[in-house]
Amino acid sequence: MHNEWLNFDELLKLARSAPEKLEAFRLKEVDRIIAGTPKEMQHRLKGLQFQVDCRRRLQKNSMASCIAISEMMHESLLKLNATLNNKPLAAANRPQEARPKILPFKTPALA
Repeated sequence: MHNEWLNFDELLKLARSAPEKLEAFRLKEVDRIIAGTPKEMQHRLKGLQFQVDCRRRLQKNSMASCIAISEMMHESLLKLNATLNNKPLAAANRPQEARPKILPFKTPALA
């Protein structure tokens, strides 16, 4: 574990008083973590971080950013699930119980 990490209260205080310092801390930590991975993974991780940062910038607030990044993670897990279960993505994307039931139309009796 990295011993320079701030505790929650310190991070909250930094977010309220100096958000630019919190952002600098975040960027430094992301770079440090990526640099600590095997070389063959670093390019992919930098690309993924670029996508996350772009999604964050497109949002209007922190909560929207959190939701957008969470959606990215769910999309990735759905793709992984489909691949592992050898299913098309559309079938893996929808739980069995969520599939609509098709109801037949009944023709009125002619009098």
